[in-house]
Amino acid sequence: MDITRITETWRKLYTLRAVPNTALQAIPASGTIFILAALRASLLGPSPELDDAIQKAEYIIGCLREISISFASGMGVADMLQTLLQEVHNRLQRWRERLASDPFFTQEQDYLHESRQDGIQWAVLKTSYGTQ
Repeated sequence: MDITRITETWRKLYTLRAVPNTALQAIPASGTIFILAALRASLLGPSPELDDAIQKAEYIIGCLREISISFASGMGVADMLQTLLQEVHNRLQRWRERLASDPFFTQEQDYLHESRQDGIQWAVLKTSYGTQ
């Protein structure tokens, strides 16, 4: 059972104005996980996994806004997650524009380039464009 179902059940039974402290940690954390899942899924363009992750992230953001009626920090976290989710939407828009403008474009792929320098592992997100 995922956090969205648990939150939905709690919302129906008690409202989100009165949530336990553990929920104040779990709900924002799950929102972050859903947004990261959406970013990962967006690397290859529209997909069912991306739609599911976006839907769950938007649900969690809505829950946080409802929680903010009682806990002011909920609004701040909701705003941060909304900004991150906007990046997913921006990435999809760029993907669609690129697809529409280049008939040879197959997909935009971001990949993680890892390197080791001075004993520290660095990860850099790079973008490449595949062509037919």
